[in-house]
Amino acid sequence: MKLLERPCFAPMASRGTATGARPMAFCPQCGAPLATEAAFCSACGASSGSAAPLAPASLAAPAAAPVVATGAPAPAVRPVGVTIVGIGTIVLSALGALGVAAMLLMGMFFLIFGMGTAAAFDFEPFDSFAGGFGAAMFALFFVLALVAAVFVGLGIATGLGVLRGRSWAWPLMLIFMGLWILGGLSSLADQDFGGVFSILIGGLVIWYFFQPEVKTWFGRT
Repeated sequence: MKLLERPCFAPMASRGTATGARPMAFCPQCGAPLATEAAFCSACGASSGSAAPLAPASLAAPAAAPVVATGAPAPAVRPVGVTIVGIGTIVLSALGALGVAAMLLMGMFFLIFGMGTAAAFDFEPFDSFAGGFGAAMFALFFVLALVAAVFVGLGIATGLGVLRGRSWAWPLMLIFMGLWILGGLSSLADQDFGGVFSILIGGLVIWYFFQPEVKTWFGRT
């Protein structure tokens, strides 16, 4: 008895990948796969005459990831008025250093004068008074010069902080301008009308430092 040979079937090639096979086409309207030689899409009914072989959505190239900007943000632009205030503060503070030197010299003058006067007169009560008066005046001017030197240092540091946009420089400048206005009021009380200039400058700077672009420069919103 002759055995029937079982037909052997070759494995089915993937659709659209066999040599010479037509690539699978998809509906240009809804993306559904189209049957071979189909005139219309079975899913949406659109005409397949202009359909072109497309890759399935799952095989499409992934969309490029959005580019995220990295790095430090662009530096803020320093307002012109801030530059003027900062440089002016540094210059005025440097001129204040001359006042410190003048106070020290004045104190040395009283000290030397008192000692010289005491040595010139051979009269004990006057000698003690002259020497003590000279030493006391020297101590007074030395303390005044020390306080002035502290303000000079703070003024220079504040001016540099203003130019660099340091947050701590903003309130310090407001305090300095407040003291400037108080000095102007004191001058007006002594009938010195030059105090009007100090009041106007101090008030203008305080108003300017509350402007949005200036507060942004100092990192304050």
